[in-house]
Amino acid sequence: MKTPSLILTLIASGSLAGLLAAQEPIDPNGGTTVAPAGPVPSQPGPGAPRGAWSDDFNRASGTWMGPDWTETMGDLAILNNHGKGNLSYGWSTMLHQSASGSPDGAVMEIDLLPPAGSSGPHVALIAGAGSTNGTWFYTKVQDNNDDGYYDRVYFYSVGNGTPWGANWYQDLITPFSTARVKMYFTNSGDTLNVDIDWNFDGVVDEHRENSGALTVGVTGTGFGIGTWAEGAFDNWSVHGAGPTLTVSNLIAGATALIQVTDATPNGLVRHGYSLAGPGPTSTPYGDLLLSPPWTELPTMIADAAGTASWSGPVPPGTTGIQVWFHAFDIGSLTFTNGVAAVIG
Repeated sequence: MKTPSLILTLIASGSLAGLLAAQEPIDPNGGTTVAPAGPVPSQPGPGAPRGAWSDDFNRASGTWMGPDWTETMGDLAILNNHGKGNLSYGWSTMLHQSASGSPDGAVMEIDLLPPAGSSGPHVALIAGAGSTNGTWFYTKVQDNNDDGYYDRVYFYSVGNGTPWGANWYQDLITPFSTARVKMYFTNSGDTLNVDIDWNFDGVVDEHRENSGALTVGVTGTGFGIGTWAEGAFDNWSVHGAGPTLTVSNLIAGATALIQVTDATPNGLVRHGYSLAGPGPTSTPYGDLLLSPPWTELPTMIADAAGTASWSGPVPPGTTGIQVWFHAFDIGSLTFTNGVAAVIG
């Protein structure tokens, strides 16, 4: 098995077929070959999304958001490989066509980019769409005074206008123009949490939460994105709670970082990549989100906080190649979310 670099030098030399031929299947439990198996449910707990969905919006600019999205209000657009509201004044929403699961078992993430427009441009994460009573969770981060910085978090239901909970809006200590925002539930689904990472280093810089979610009566399973005016966003994802895989700095000639958080403390994490697609490939432990053939990278060891990291060089001349990544936490026998990325 060839493992010395993230994308082997065979790509840089143009021998893509040689790289694919060198790849071997991964058995998450320690072997090198995965035996065929029937359909197996993925690993998140009861009610959690039964898969992982993401979108980096890296496609042609235009007002069509792509086949995975249904716009339900207003207008959104793709511009320079990110998404944005496409109204100077007004509310826009879109729902993902396949992402589905109970909100209280999901982790939702999105990158916020500098806001534009008037009257409080915002970006919101939608969870629980499709409830029989018409409610959903609409949690937005807003530029409340139109100065180009997000400065307030709102906890709404039924879209942009119905607050819930005692702390339904909260001013941020430090306004920001760009950040990674994560939303998830705790306290048996009653507390909705918002984590903000200003510099995209995986460290939470500001945390906000609101309790009373169970009183809202959300029963839907859909997920999506909302904006007001020209709120801008990128790198949306939703997955079940548990080990989370991220891949950063995937740039030709640079050193990429592969990281898994919320893994078993001090445990082993296996991981690999494919150039052929995102699977799924059935295993006894759930779906491997890599299409054969694939390559396994060196096993990572998580620290006491459950974070495992591995760095590897990305060869020059590989810009534009799409790569799919996946990882497996051996301690909990749990797959992470999958990551699809294009080498920059």
